[in-house]
Amino acid sequence: MPPEQLTKIFTQVYLGIMGGGFVLLLLLETLFPLDPRVTESERTRRVLRNFGLWTVGLVVADAIVGDWLLDIPARLFTPTRGLLHAIALPLPILIVVGVLVVDFGEYVFHRLSHSVRWLWLIHAVHHADDRLDVATALRFHPGETTINVVWKAVFLWLLGLPLWLIAARGPLMVSASFLQHANLRVPEWLDRRLRWVLITPLLHRMHHSPLAAENNTSFGEIFSFWDRLFGTLHAPPQPSVGYGLPNLHGDRWHSFVGMMLTPLRARHLRTL
Repeated sequence: MPPEQLTKIFTQVYLGIMGGGFVLLLLLETLFPLDPRVTESERTRRVLRNFGLWTVGLVVADAIVGDWLLDIPARLFTPTRGLLHAIALPLPILIVVGVLVVDFGEYVFHRLSHSVRWLWLIHAVHHADDRLDVATALRFHPGETTINVVWKAVFLWLLGLPLWLIAARGPLMVSASFLQHANLRVPEWLDRRLRWVLITPLLHRMHHSPLAAENNTSFGEIFSFWDRLFGTLHAPPQPSVGYGLPNLHGDRWHSFVGMMLTPLRARHLRTL
């Protein structure tokens, strides 16, 4: 099957998970919530705010920067002259290599987002959420989404891998993100076994701890072996104290406008 046809399939599966998977997890969170403290009105408000933020990111990062400025759709299948361009990999191996390469690039980007101050101010919009549910997976500042699109495109270009591999990883990425943030209980025994390969919900809840010693761990997006390799995996059963960031509480930081302005408003805070 040619890459062009495969990319269409990956995109359709991604969109199906974005829509159907999101709605299904919202329903399951309603029926079997891990944390039942959030009222339905508060939950609805959070979902709408986070969805609005995701929509702005989609327009800015994908439509304006990705499609218009970088012209990514026209470059999806264009060979590059990067590091691996001369190696003719069979299509199945190319997909596996591409998924792993992009995931490693995301691991690096995520670590940088916690260690570089201006990136942390933008990424803090995601970490400020003090209630984790599937809608948290949509809570990323448009600035971060835009930088991430450019990062992945440049990363693949330097390695000589085609940009359509981003689409190949899409269904895995969105599935992992939704499940990691969902307000659902995962059996500890299952989580413990899966974390040998994957970033599981319990690992990711630890990453959302307000304590720097806990949230500066487990940076992987899909796979946990990058964290094992570089010594950043942290796997106790639960965060020590809840979620969020200590100095980013209240509607000033959680409203739609507040989330958009967080990188500017928070720049004067010594710690978040």
